[in-house]
Parts: sequence; C-alpha cells; structure tokens
Amino acid sequence: MNTRVAIGNKIAEIRNQKKMSQQELADLTGLTQNNISRIEQGKYSFGIDILFRIVDVLGKNVEIV
Repeated sequence: MNTRVAIGNKIAEIRNQKKMSQQELADLTGLTQNNISRIEQGKYSFGIDILFRIVDVLGKNVEIV
C-alpha cells in the first residue's frame, strides 16, 4: 500500500469514528465532497496545507517521526 492510500484510509477511519459524513468534512475544510472521497481512496495527491486542514477538523495532529 502506498503512503497516499494509507493516509486516505486513516482519514476515512477517523472520520467514520466521529460519525462525520464526507460532506460534513468537506464543508468544514473548504474542500468538495468529491475531493474528500478521492483523498480517502488515495486517488488525489494533496499538499500538506490540505492535510493540516483535514486533521485539524478531525481533532488530530500530524506526527513527524
């Protein structure tokens, strides 16, 4: 599994744990539902700024190791 897919899977997992729809996440991040879907599927290459917007809304942190 590549990194983009792994990150997308984790975003979907956290979003589902919070019982949040893709549309709700999209609205809170300023993205489209289609882009959230593509991110979660690992089909969209997105930048660090978008990643930080998503994890902020999800109440998580990006850990750099």
